[in-house]
Amino acid sequence: MKIDFNRLKIFTLVFMNGSISKAAQTLEISQPAVSQHIKKLEQELRIPLFTRTNRRLVPTPAAIRLYQRTSPFIAELENEVKHIRRPLDTPYGLLKIGTSPVLGEHFLPAICNLFRFRFPTVTFDISCHTHQQLLSELALGKCDLILTDVSISQQRADRKKRNVHTYRSKKVMSSEMVLVCSESYAKRNKLEDPSYNHLRDKDFLANRASEEQLFHWFHHHYKQFPYGLNYVLTCDTPQTMLSGILSGLGLGVMPAYMVREYITANRLVVISQNTSQEPHHIYLVGLKKRTATRTESSFSAFLEKELQKHSSSL
Repeated sequence: MKIDFNRLKIFTLVFMNGSISKAAQTLEISQPAVSQHIKKLEQELRIPLFTRTNRRLVPTPAAIRLYQRTSPFIAELENEVKHIRRPLDTPYGLLKIGTSPVLGEHFLPAICNLFRFRFPTVTFDISCHTHQQLLSELALGKCDLILTDVSISQQRADRKKRNVHTYRSKKVMSSEMVLVCSESYAKRNKLEDPSYNHLRDKDFLANRASEEQLFHWFHHHYKQFPYGLNYVLTCDTPQTMLSGILSGLGLGVMPAYMVREYITANRLVVISQNTSQEPHHIYLVGLKKRTATRTESSFSAFLEKELQKHSSSL
């Protein structure tokens, strides 16, 4: 059975307005033409769709079910047609971005808001996962772009898996990884200029998604990987870890951009050595085989420009 799409649209308007005359005004056609379309649709479906009561059209149960199916479809189709009519160089539509929890909380929402001031027809879907989960989401088409802070070990793993041939990435922000603790913890444990042996015996906090960052910090500063560290708190999110550090539980490695305000306010102390801090880079990643849309390209350039404002050392 073939159903005329135009009749479904007319039916939807009649249902919404509860009136053939109002639907005719909206469509700018005659009332008899609207009535004829409804009559033919009822014949095609072999079931009545409306009954007349006191000069009003009352939808039958079949009409209610049909409207529930057709209304979302017609609304979505009309919305897409509007987008198609827009100039091809104007960003619009839904942009799906995957990122880490830290970046998702600290940067993306504010940058999305700024971008929408310029392009209000763009909407966003942000999902937060680990680095490997983000790459999988991107490969499956669940994300258009991902913003990730790739660690040294993850870069090596990617190269071994030949992910470098699958993904295109661009460094959009540079920061540092710093070992921090509360001011009270630093004084209590005399951490002004600690040696390797003195420091490794202290209390540490770690985020499960990036536990290796602590090992790389030690290797960067002392050329040694520490084993048997005393973990007093292991958690799932950087926010929980930061809260634990602020409360005086122990030491933890954090991105500089996440703790800068606490350091400035003297709530956290950076455990520094004579060497520079470990570099920390943030990358914008997409699929090589997929051509970026105008919306993706525009947002990528805007995102890089905004993140560069935060690229600085302590």
